Amino acid sequence: MASVLVVDDDAASREYLRALIAHRGHHVQEAADGDTALRIANQNRPDAIVTDVLMPGLDGCELARVLRSQPATASVPIVFNTAHYDKREIQPLARACGVRHIIRKPAKPAAVLAIVDAVLSTAGGRPAEPAGTGPDFTEQHRTALKAKLLQTTLALQSSRSREDRLRHEVTHLRDLLGDARQQTPPEAVAGIWRLAPHSGTVLLSTTLVDRLGLPARLTHREIWQRVHRADRRALAHAIRTARRSGQPRTARLRIGDADGTVHDFAVICRSAGPQRLWGTAQELVTCGHDQPERLSPALYRAHRLISDSWHAAMVPRTPPPLSTADLATAYLPAPGRVDTGADWYDAMPLPDGRILLSIGSVAGHRLPGPTVAGPMRAVLRAYALGHPEPADLLARVNRYLTATTGDDTYLTAVAALYHPGTGRLDLANAGHPAPLVIVHDPGTGVPTVHSLPTTDPPLGIRDDVEYHTRSLLLDDCTCLFAYTDGLTDDYADPTAHLVDAVRTALTGAPDRRAPTAGHLLNRLRTALRPVTPSHDDIGLLVLAPRA
Repeated sequence: MASVLVVDDDAASREYLRALIAHRGHHVQEAADGDTALRIANQNRPDAIVTDVLMPGLDGCELARVLRSQPATASVPIVFNTAHYDKREIQPLARACGVRHIIRKPAKPAAVLAIVDAVLSTAGGRPAEPAGTGPDFTEQHRTALKAKLLQTTLALQSSRSREDRLRHEVTHLRDLLGDARQQTPPEAVAGIWRLAPHSGTVLLSTTLVDRLGLPARLTHREIWQRVHRADRRALAHAIRTARRSGQPRTARLRIGDADGTVHDFAVICRSAGPQRLWGTAQELVTCGHDQPERLSPALYRAHRLISDSWHAAMVPRTPPPLSTADLATAYLPAPGRVDTGADWYDAMPLPDGRILLSIGSVAGHRLPGPTVAGPMRAVLRAYALGHPEPADLLARVNRYLTATTGDDTYLTAVAALYHPGTGRLDLANAGHPAPLVIVHDPGTGVPTVHSLPTTDPPLGIRDDVEYHTRSLLLDDCTCLFAYTDGLTDDYADPTAHLVDAVRTALTGAPDRRAPTAGHLLNRLRTALRPVTPSHDDIGLLVLAPRA
């Protein structure tokens, strides 16, 4: 197992890389900026580093430069992971930083893992590229940043020619070259706002009106109610400072549009006299429906009702009745979300009396999870009617997924086939968190708990994967507990933590009768729910033979 440090100011990108590399069996450390990454690398030297290029503060190029200058980290392989530059633009700068490998976002899982595998296979052997000389690096760095700034400026001016005053914003960004490192997605917009001195109302330009779906003229209160409360102090400070000093001041501002979608803006405040303010607003990131505290209570409840109804139709809360087994399931939506989760579980009685179980989760962030999870559940069911053996089933689903998706989407999943007559359970795991086998001890009341780990990769990474099946026997004192990764995301060693937590939760007075699946599930969901609110939904499934 290797240690890989992932550095990116975008949380979704970090999560994507963490999930991929962790499913390879490696330990992943994360940093949201270059300064934090440098501190982590100096304290606990990683075997490899995958870093974004454009980041606030110490960017990826500067981070690589510093690491190469330190004897302790000079030989650590570094991979650039960038959405802003094509290879022609980034390769000279990468060479100047001593970096050989480059990943272009969005990259398919197989491409990412191929580069990570190649880097780790040579770590400690082939020496890292030395960084170039100081003047060369500085010039390459400055040239790359200026080129990207010019490209962004031209795109803004060509798409928003009506906004003549954007040239003032471009001038300000050129003066503060570091600000050009902020990501500007293709769908982002820039616009002008003004404070009307006599009426005290805020006037929005056409582009902002179109983007936010708001009136062109709003009162202070109407604007303030749509601003994320954590950003209000920074905005107020920028306004006061711009008025007092006469110099432009910048604040990062998250604001909800007419539909409740949250947009992330860099807002520049400029003073034009004692009572006159104006400025620009450049969209940075579209945050989406993932932070309910930014929405009004009524709007949040409406979005939550829609998403819960959608997911309930895809993943029934009540499992199908089974005459030969005891099955219990639960779905715990993350309290901090109003979108629809990407986890699923399923139980399907087959015509010959066997029972197919599946549980899984969608990863990657190019497509909404349910648009993948729903079809995959249907594909699993369709294939199972012909050949339900778990390893063969996952291999065919994997070939289907790699052939039909062209983005960074992939799945982790467990498929299990239960034979009621013999109690045998055949199970295959495609990169999913390891299910647990729980054995009830009627004499002591202390259960035996062990995991069923896997070395097989997730679905959708490579089309030539061979999956493997393992078999075990379930008797009337043994049950299977499967879950999705929202249950253990916050722990460095999730399997060990979960085994200990399950053993503690289920230890009790001696009882000759094994608890039912429903009783076990109720105790587990109470004891195991994360102490801090999870940012991911949690799916739980317990299968116990029926005596």
